[in-house]
Amino acid sequence: MVDDPEALIGRAQWSRLSAVNHVTWWGLAWAFDLSGADTGDSGFATVPVGTDSTKVALQAFCILKALRVAATERVTLMGWDDAEWREACRAAVEHEEVLRGLAVQSADP
Repeated sequence: MVDDPEALIGRAQWSRLSAVNHVTWWGLAWAFDLSGADTGDSGFATVPVGTDSTKVALQAFCILKALRVAATERVTLMGWDDAEWREACRAAVEHEEVLRGLAVQSADP
């Protein structure tokens, strides 16, 4: 696909497919328990797949913070910033700190 200089779409398409493949692998690999790999007679390894509270807390922290920041931008743009909004943000930051603390605490040896 990328060897033909006339086919300009080849390089772009290859890059997009490569990006999807690498991002998907990186995202999925986080859920693989590679320490539990079991190689059978076929030579292929199977591994358990799952998650734990640290990973869930970390994802929840990232999502909550992203939503708060995006919503704050919208609220500011629309001129809706008031005491009620600031209180909601303060409460969200408290939740974020709890989630971040859980993720950090669980990650410590």
